[in-house]
Amino acid sequence: MAACSGALLAALSLGGTCADEIQEAVAGSNRFGLDLHRALLREGAGGNVFISPLSVSTALRMVLHGAGGETLSQMQRTLGVDGIGTDALARADLALLETLRSADPRVELAIANSVWARQGIPFQQTFLDLVRRDYGARVEAIDFSSPAAPGTINAWVRENTRGKIDSIVPDPLPRGAILYLINAVYFKGTWARRFDRGLTREAPFTLADGRRTGHPMMSQRGEFGYLRGDRFQAVRLPYGGRRAEMVVFLPDEGAEDLFHAGLTAETWARWMGAFGEREGTVGLPRFEIEYEKSLVDTLKGIGMEVAFGEGADFSGICSCIEGPVYISDVRHKAYVKVDEEGTEAAAVTSVMAFAESEEPEEPPFRLICDRPFFFAIVDTRTGAILFTGSILDPRGSG
Repeated sequence: MAACSGALLAALSLGGTCADEIQEAVAGSNRFGLDLHRALLREGAGGNVFISPLSVSTALRMVLHGAGGETLSQMQRTLGVDGIGTDALARADLALLETLRSADPRVELAIANSVWARQGIPFQQTFLDLVRRDYGARVEAIDFSSPAAPGTINAWVRENTRGKIDSIVPDPLPRGAILYLINAVYFKGTWARRFDRGLTREAPFTLADGRRTGHPMMSQRGEFGYLRGDRFQAVRLPYGGRRAEMVVFLPDEGAEDLFHAGLTAETWARWMGAFGEREGTVGLPRFEIEYEKSLVDTLKGIGMEVAFGEGADFSGICSCIEGPVYISDVRHKAYVKVDEEGTEAAAVTSVMAFAESEEPEEPPFRLICDRPFFFAIVDTRTGAILFTGSILDPRGSG
């Protein structure tokens, strides 16, 4: 079976919802996620990238509610929610999380938030109440100096990623850390139409540097949602009762950089409305990827700078006499496994603080992912992008 999971940690250190609001919140998360993915791919030096935009944006949105001044403005712009007031954003996020958790018997999607506060710090109760009420966060005050503290937090991460991510905080906890805001996302979906294991064959895969390697290639023929775009092909592979789907984009040979440069929120929305049903063959490699990265420098590069310095304004979280409060780390871990049965994925983020026509029938398509490709796992009801991945080497390097 295949799966995805992920986590984001944000670490802070010293030194009546309307549908339009929900859709604006989803659009913001998608915009931010695609911007972040593109930036990480540029930094990746030819390695795979796999993240959960939902996880990263949720964790940072929790932090946003404690920000003020230019810190708040930068976070709103970077996270794509500068057109939404903070109260409306909290309501929209609450409704979005409740909608995403709606059951599909063949798809498991679990989303959890937690806030771990250092004992003895005067945190703003209004902030703690908001993350508990609107984000469903577990809020705990613990002794950060205790040897048991990292294990307590990491046990929550393991539980909420079904063991796919073992830890997110260091052991021991850094001396200046006062708050960890953590989001965990776990996804496990069975393909609506499974790949036949008997058709899986060792096949060549051309790596980003032109070298070729052999790798197990799954294959399936049928009718799919298909799009032939400018310099790429794309196919939709639904899970379960079609509440979620994987959308696979295969750039034309030599067009990988152009494809990723054009992968924006606007092109994404246009592409997703342009798919049509068509017969064809899909080839997709089996893969299992783990990815881990501190996002601090990447977030600074896409516009969120003030939050990481001592000039940050997080007075809505606490006013500490020991020194200024700022984000010292945003760490993301993600895992994905794709095989003939489906997909399993997990992610954790920690903040240390597609039309029918009467034209002649088109010939069957062939979309064989035997070179680097991009994919996204999407909630079809809301359009929220849960995970994004760029597979440059299916053998598993991050």
